[in-house]
Amino acid sequence: MPSIAKKIIATITLVASAALMASPASALTAEELQAQINSLLQTLSALQTQLSQLEGGSGSTGGTVSGCTITSFTRNLTVGMTGDDVKCLQIILNSDASTQLASSGAGSPGNETMYFGPITKTAAIKFQEKYASEILTPLGLSSGTGYVGSSTRAKLNTMISTSGSNNGDGGVTTPVGGTNTIGLAADNPADSTVAKGAQNVIFLKANVCAASQANTISKIIISRTGIAADADISYIKLYDGATQLGATQALNSTTHKATFSGLNWTVPANSCKVLTVKASIASGATPGDAPKLAINAASDITSTIALGGAFPIQSNSKTIAGISTGLIEVDALTSPAGSIIAGGQEQSVASFKLTASSSEGVSVHSITLSESGSSVDSDLSNIKLFYGSTQLGSTVANLVNGKATIDFSNTPLEILAGGSKTVTVYVDAGTGIGINDRTIRFEVAAASDVVAYGNNSGGQVIAYGQDKATDYWPQRGVEITLTLGSLNVSLDSTYSPSAQNYSRGTMQDDIVAFKFTAGANEGVRVTQVKLTEANAGLHDTDVVNV
Repeated sequence: MPSIAKKIIATITLVASAALMASPASALTAEELQAQINSLLQTLSALQTQLSQLEGGSGSTGGTVSGCTITSFTRNLTVGMTGDDVKCLQIILNSDASTQLASSGAGSPGNETMYFGPITKTAAIKFQEKYASEILTPLGLSSGTGYVGSSTRAKLNTMISTSGSNNGDGGVTTPVGGTNTIGLAADNPADSTVAKGAQNVIFLKANVCAASQANTISKIIISRTGIAADADISYIKLYDGATQLGATQALNSTTHKATFSGLNWTVPANSCKVLTVKASIASGATPGDAPKLAINAASDITSTIALGGAFPIQSNSKTIAGISTGLIEVDALTSPAGSIIAGGQEQSVASFKLTASSSEGVSVHSITLSESGSSVDSDLSNIKLFYGSTQLGSTVANLVNGKATIDFSNTPLEILAGGSKTVTVYVDAGTGIGINDRTIRFEVAAASDVVAYGNNSGGQVIAYGQDKATDYWPQRGVEITLTLGSLNVSLDSTYSPSAQNYSRGTMQDDIVAFKFTAGANEGVRVTQVKLTEANAGLHDTDVVNV
């Protein structure tokens, strides 16, 4: 009998023995017995996984793995990134003993996280080297890098089970327009561990569908469940995609509920939308608590057409870890200063210093910039953000309502613990009518305009204005003035001849001289001069060859 099979039998025996000990005569408490049973069950699960791998062989093609909340890997992954695709990567790596992240604790089978850290990188290297002929050889590499690029993603995509994604309770809910229903989304987050102080953690995703008539939802009540306390959660937010629905709410300490009213959220006829519930974990949350968020009953939703569904619609557990997230400080600098010329390209207009706390490094994923000067949106274009000579994210073509969000989550800006980096904003200035003397002033208006994650905790960190003690918003850059060049045209009395008579038929007679003077802001290039004859008694044929 294989040794792993023997271990499984021994573990089952221990689990059964532990269950039999649950009697009044036992010296152990119920909690202690349950902890032992949970530990043994976890060991059993890992052993079963290993046995399955041995029975299935270790061929080069690999098998499919279930439990992911994504259907494919669509972006490259590297250290510092977070997301459901990172967790799916860990699930696949843990399905093979030769690429497993850890045998116990965070990252082990059943305890996968959404954070790509050094342990995940090490396991990814093992995976790349195991399937070298498919991943490394086509790229001319002989050893793994840990960077999950196109060839690695292609291999991973062959290993995701096509039987459906786990929505948290073992089933998959597919949104279907044409019914007035609400249910868990296929990519509803699974159980995970979160750090104290983590911001905007996605707890719950639900599909909200409408039938032949549009349905408008005005009120949603979210309840806190699970083994936790209300104080574990600082606040809760609702989203439709990237759009927040209603105001941010806190839990009522008596009812354990957060009520979102006045939403006016409409789901069009014969379609579905995804409701996302996010919450921030308090910095003083109790480690080991495992809060869940739920819509407990149909009566907790007020809409023009009643929504059906299998209630409660509940998230999976978010177990609070013993570590805390760091923070990031945003400080507007006093450079660059002065003015820029209208029509200028890639003009630097603001700089911000980003500092990570000493407790952990951070990965900055996006920054939203607001323009508060007297300029209008059409005055500026091609907004860019640079760290040194490296552009962060893509160029934003135009401001929309005075804002531009620079998203560089695919290649985050890494800042070491206690370190700082300065980013600079560049724009192209227009030449429209009235632009002269308008002002430009870019700012980071609020803490929510900076999205950054802790490199150790994996949680979204809080941004503070200037520093944690001051926490002043907005962090506003210097005022920059837009200026136009100018050209002054005047009669040059030095070179203009005095009043006199000219004989008929004479050539190259000096008539008048003009003086062209460029303004101090920039030089000019005169390409055309139009002259008009001002003497009413003179005929066009009287003057030739001007």
